[in-house]
Amino acid sequence: MDNLNITVASLVWGLVAVVATMLAARYAARATLRLAGRMQGLHEDVALQAARVVRYAVLLVGAGVLLSILGADIQPVLVATLLLLGAAALMARGIADNLGASLVIQARRAIRLGDYVDLAGVRGHVSDLNTRTVVLEVNDGRTLHVPNRSVLDDPFTNLSVRGRLRAEVEVRVPRDPAGLDAPLDGETLAAALLPVQGVLPTPPPHALLTASEPTRRTFTLRFWHEPEAGPQVCSRVATELDRLLTSRGERGAVIWPPPDQPLTRPGRL
Repeated sequence: MDNLNITVASLVWGLVAVVATMLAARYAARATLRLAGRMQGLHEDVALQAARVVRYAVLLVGAGVLLSILGADIQPVLVATLLLLGAAALMARGIADNLGASLVIQARRAIRLGDYVDLAGVRGHVSDLNTRTVVLEVNDGRTLHVPNRSVLDDPFTNLSVRGRLRAEVEVRVPRDPAGLDAPLDGETLAAALLPVQGVLPTPPPHALLTASEPTRRTFTLRFWHEPEAGPQVCSRVATELDRLLTSRGERGAVIWPPPDQPLTRPGRL
């Protein structure tokens, strides 16, 4: 403090610097909030964090200006400030990474609130986008918090973009050794799926012959459904195909693997 050169003029200019710094910090934070409000899809939490960072930065610059006006040697202060900032940066590295990732996610709008996504191998609806995590409401009742950095680093799937998903059902149709009956073909099997509830008409269902053996043929039926309706639609399709085989006296097999993760919200099955 011996280096301080306090005079009436320095006190007056110091007071002016304090007032100017407080006003500049306030208006800079407000300007940051207004600018963030014009960016579509930017979460309010991210805007508040950005405004807070701008405010603290202006206050830090104002403190240096005040010490300079009073004649203090600001080099030790700058060194101490840099050391503190370095320690804070190391401590908040993960927070900063997630904050930066949050800005990228919301600017690119790859994920929005309410989207049905597959993150970290789990499917659910996005219920919140904050500065640290993407929050998923999983259909089995769990709530999953995925760090924003992980969302950028790892592949993820947004199932809501196209509004439909494709499913597959395998049908094994036996051959008549005597060749007396006309066997079921792929077109007949695909046409049987059109009236099934939940099967989308566009694109229409189609069948692929995936195996032909002396005693049977194997078809893979592909059809489209809404993103959340996978299990119940596949179950209805399997029921309809089983009914078709039974009505023709065929001893075939219908196979569809249940998905690893629940695709429907509770109560919709």
